[in-house]
Amino acid sequence: MSTENSQEDQVKNKRLNESENIFQTYINNAPDGVFLADENGRYLEVNTASERITGYTRAELLSMSISQLLPPEGREEGIRHFTEVRDTGKASGEFIFLHKNGSKRWWSVNAVKLSETRLSATVL
Repeated sequence: MSTENSQEDQVKNKRLNESENIFQTYINNAPDGVFLADENGRYLEVNTASERITGYTRAELLSMSISQLLPPEGREEGIRHFTEVRDTGKASGEFIFLHKNGSKRWWSVNAVKLSETRLSATVL
């Protein structure tokens, strides 16, 4: 009986790992930036397109928060957008962000609340 359960668990774990790998492949190869943040705006996960559009590496982004990419003139609106997602579950808009090279870029952001501690945004 325990061998049978063990084999079932192994099959379930293998399927789960395969599913996670497929999902990660989809996210990493998405043409748009995908950002996952915690309830405080700290980045938890980003995809390859996020690196391209920000100029920062994945490691750099994962040490940052949303507010660090907002220029002074866009900070209030960006924080309002983040708060709307956190409070209502979704928000969309266009915002100015800072590229690593110091240039300012406009992004179209669609964001959703995944849980009380996770928010996801796609950036065009």
